[in-house]
Amino acid sequence: MTLLIASVSAGTGDELRTRVGQAFSAGADVAELRLDAIESLDDDLVQWAAGLPAGKWIATCRPASEGGASTHSARQRALMLVAIAEGAQGLIDFEFAHWRRSARTRARLADAVGTKPGAPTDSRLILSHHDFTGRPDDPRGILRMIAAEEGVIPKLAWMPESICDNFEALDLVRSSPGPVIVICMGEAGLPSRVLAPKVGAFATYCAPSEDITTAPGQATLAQMTDLYRWRRIGTDTRLFGVIGWPVAHSMSPLLHNAAFDRAGVDGVYLPLPIEPRDRVLEDFLDGCLANDWLDAAGFSVTVPHKSRVVAYLGDRVDELAGRIGAVNTLVVSDGGYRGYNTDYCGALDALTAGLGCERNDLRGTAIDLLGAGGAARAVVAGLREYGCDVTLSNIIPQDAATLAEEFGCNVRAWGERDHGTGSILVNCTSVGMRPVPDETPFPADALGRYEAVFDVVYNPMRTRLLGDAARAGCRVISGVEMFVNQAAEQFRLWTGREPDKGLMRDLVVRGLRKAGE
Repeated sequence: MTLLIASVSAGTGDELRTRVGQAFSAGADVAELRLDAIESLDDDLVQWAAGLPAGKWIATCRPASEGGASTHSARQRALMLVAIAEGAQGLIDFEFAHWRRSARTRARLADAVGTKPGAPTDSRLILSHHDFTGRPDDPRGILRMIAAEEGVIPKLAWMPESICDNFEALDLVRSSPGPVIVICMGEAGLPSRVLAPKVGAFATYCAPSEDITTAPGQATLAQMTDLYRWRRIGTDTRLFGVIGWPVAHSMSPLLHNAAFDRAGVDGVYLPLPIEPRDRVLEDFLDGCLANDWLDAAGFSVTVPHKSRVVAYLGDRVDELAGRIGAVNTLVVSDGGYRGYNTDYCGALDALTAGLGCERNDLRGTAIDLLGAGGAARAVVAGLREYGCDVTLSNIIPQDAATLAEEFGCNVRAWGERDHGTGSILVNCTSVGMRPVPDETPFPADALGRYEAVFDVVYNPMRTRLLGDAARAGCRVISGVEMFVNQAAEQFRLWTGREPDKGLMRDLVVRGLRKAGE
């Protein structure tokens, strides 16, 4: 069983004891006692450690070169670990580089962690190597050297060049003949942490809370157990995620992991930060297929990769997604990918639900649409597919003209947008989105002519445009509905099941309110 270790740092013994207790109460399997900021051990702290549950704690004291804060020498740090480990039943973690330099240090540490009754493993000594500059030249060789030391657990952590480093990190664990810990640090290293139980790692690390982190990229204990459902991850768990840059703000992991849980799907959905440089996107997608033990099953795609994915897929793109020129959903099938666009589905379903009609009932409906960017392309494609008469207005006239010519729409100058003759107004611009929610793309005194107003912006839920429209007596349709609908369609494509849209909507609303709605 892979252990979930909460790394607990503190400046005083009392603070350390309190935080360790909180970590255990929150569900950590093991607490890592980071002694970096503690000047010296007192008898109370040593006695307290001796009373901790057997095998449920690890003591370490990291120097700055290994990501810690200790200013002590290697000998002084080793003596601190010996003092807290002797007579106790925990593990200690010491840097491999310093272990190799001193036979006396090796002897003292090995003696301090001689196997004790109740320990969960034959070894109670972790020898670690951290590289904050990037991937070591020979990760497998480093693990082999550490493992050659009798009765130890090797640990290797490095700062990845890209998200693709996770393939190697996870495979190193998967192919190891004994217990091992391998982690990619930073935001891009999240898969190596979350998927640790899938490949049989000895342990993985997390932060006890958002304000207590001991390494870059650590997820919190609550995120691991609640958001990513870490304890349910096993060898057969399928990998999903959202590809984008940046992507940490995405609400999609919250929606899809909860939907998987509700439907009983053995899957985990992760944020996958992929920089728009070199071949990182292509290498990641290729790597997921090449490493079939990952069980990659599908991905969401967001800015700035929606168009680039179309080029990557070639003829494996759904027809309408190809016309839109953007893919936001990848499905793994028959050893490859198939690309779809669910943004237009989300928009159509939001619009028809708000109007109380079916898609085919939209035929002939006159719609005034603001914008000509990526969101506009998807919405226009869907509306034209179902026979709507669309008139475009955009602040850059040429963009509107190009989009109109491609999909057979009319054009109205941006300065004359309030002279529209449609029955429905759709905003596909970003005007009114946080962090400037007080702006609106349309004059309030001209809204009364519309039956309904649909704003694809979902943060905030009630934009200024929708507020003005409601006061003018229009039906209002929030971008939240489009966001939930497109996610629901992704869920169907990946699983063949119907998601709990009510659950998804509730999570989005709660998330937006928490963020300041």
